[in-house]
Amino acid sequence: MSDELKQKLVAKFAAGTMVGSNGYSIVSLSIIVADDLSGAYKEGDEVQILSGTGHYEELLCGLKFTVSPFSFFQVNTLVFEKMLALITDFAGIDESTILFDICCGTGAIGLCLSKNAKKVIGVELIEQAVENAKQNVILNEGVLDATKIKFYAGKAEVVLPPLAVEETGP
Repeated sequence: MSDELKQKLVAKFAAGTMVGSNGYSIVSLSIIVADDLSGAYKEGDEVQILSGTGHYEELLCGLKFTVSPFSFFQVNTLVFEKMLALITDFAGIDESTILFDICCGTGAIGLCLSKNAKKVIGVELIEQAVENAKQNVILNEGVLDATKIKFYAGKAEVVLPPLAVEETGP
């Protein structure tokens, strides 16, 4: 991407720029430089922060979340909160439930459902997302019981089987 195009993007979407009439403003503008023709990116790809910070914060279910460029986070928080309430009821999540949050990203589902669960185990391939998830536990100290939440980086099919045996028995 040319420097000229980057400058145009920053001029249009710089941190602090107000968006619409709802009071929201841009906090970060970044580009992930991926060389894959599919447009997909890999964790090792270069991230260029053009403006603002390398992350943003979001509120969900009364919790704060830090989200970085390689981390997935559901941006429609109003619908997401309703969905999480439905999941809790449908799955019958209670103090006896060990919740395995596979492909957990920033930990949003697991952290929001941890209030009702006995334990939450999150597994995610993207290490930066796992770091965000761990930061999100710390960010919500006093609101969450950090002793019942753990996150692991790696392929779910490799990491999950021994964790499942450890947590639930053979």
